[in-house]
Amino acid sequence: MKAFFYLLCLALILISNYGSSLQTKVDEHLERRHKDTSEYKERSGSPSALVIAADGVEEIELVTILDVLKRGGFSVVSATPQASLQLKGMNGISITLQSSLRDAISENKSYDVVVLPGGVQNSKTLAASEDVIDLLKEQKKSGRYYAAICASPAIVLNGKEILSEEKWTGYPGIGPKNDNWEDTSVVVDGKLITSQGPGTAIEFALKIVDNIISSDKAESLRKGLLFDRYVIAERGL
Repeated sequence: MKAFFYLLCLALILISNYGSSLQTKVDEHLERRHKDTSEYKERSGSPSALVIAADGVEEIELVTILDVLKRGGFSVVSATPQASLQLKGMNGISITLQSSLRDAISENKSYDVVVLPGGVQNSKTLAASEDVIDLLKEQKKSGRYYAAICASPAIVLNGKEILSEEKWTGYPGIGPKNDNWEDTSVVVDGKLITSQGPGTAIEFALKIVDNIISSDKAESLRKGLLFDRYVIAERGL
């Protein structure tokens, strides 16, 4: 009986010591995880978006993209490859951007997403810019998001052979197109997001938020903008 009692006490002591050691290891793991998460948040900050435009830009698309991405939590930079930061949109509305494209690239070598609004004149200017094309090629090569709407998918992305096998869309009446073009409001294929025009600009910007920030944030914006009430309901989505 005494031997049994002795063994029982020894077992309880071992269990107690093991439990304390296990709890210590758990606490250390949680502390390291909290530290790693805090350091990641400090390093990462808000996702970055570079929106590039020039004279002749479709004003609705440019302003909508800037607005929705900012609401969604992006750190947004608007830039242009042309000399003047003040643009004249395709409907004569003046819009002043933040930075020259070269300054924007030199200040941040890697944006989480590069976005091109449309407008034919704007798209042709972007397509003619080596800085824009090199940036888009690097964005794709590095596995980061790139997005375009309206005339830009056809004139810039497809016209400059940045697209290969990706499915995409754009303004229906503007080419060049290939067999991967789809007649739908927004297309997401990997890290490429494309859309059709002014009427799909909110949906396009929300899709960027959805893919890079979170679907919860995109849904919250949809409700706040009343987008789900007046657009999604009409389409039966």
